[in-house]
This record gives sequence, C-alpha cells and structure tokens, in this order.
Amino acid sequence: MQTTVDEIREKYPNPVAVCGSGVLKNSERYCVGGAVVMFAEISRTCSFPGGTSITEALIKLNRKLYWVIANEYALRIMHMNDLRNFEKAWEIVQEALNYGSAEGARR
Repeated sequence: MQTTVDEIREKYPNPVAVCGSGVLKNSERYCVGGAVVMFAEISRTCSFPGGTSITEALIKLNRKLYWVIANEYALRIMHMNDLRNFEKAWEIVQEALNYGSAEGARR
C-alpha cells in the first residue's frame, strides 16, 4: 500500500524551520524532511536531515523514484521548509509519494 502525506502528517503534524534558538537541541522539533525520514525509519533521531537522508527516505516510501528525481524532491522540500512554507513542502512530499502512479500522472 502506498504511503500518503496524510499518514506522515498525522504522526508529525508540526514541523519547524531549522533557524531559531535552541531548535536543534530540542528533540521534539523536526522539519518536514525530518518527518519523512523518521516516518520511513531511516533514522529515529534525524529531525533536521540533509538531502541524502531525505532522498533515501523518499525512495524507501516510493520505490518508483530514481535517486536523481528523489534528490530533486528532497532539495525542494528542504528549500520550502527553510522558507517556512510548510504547506508547499508537504505538497512536494505528496508529489514524490505519487511519482510513477496514476495519481502522479494526473498532476
């Protein structure tokens, strides 16, 4: 069964940007990419991962993704999260999860 962004958001509903006092020291905080990585169980403690970890997580959640495409999604997710545009970041996660499916082809 295909993972949906709603499943990830239910478990990790409140992402934050990495900028800010004490964010990295607070294990309760995470970015959108961190939510994806922790949901995919690439890491349980990587709440502000780099592009490689997000890419690996996207591929684990959608085996139709190629590395280069998943990495592009990962970089876009990180960029939108850094801009605090969390809704757009979640939209990009959904695009990545739908890649190669009938739903992804309609977009």
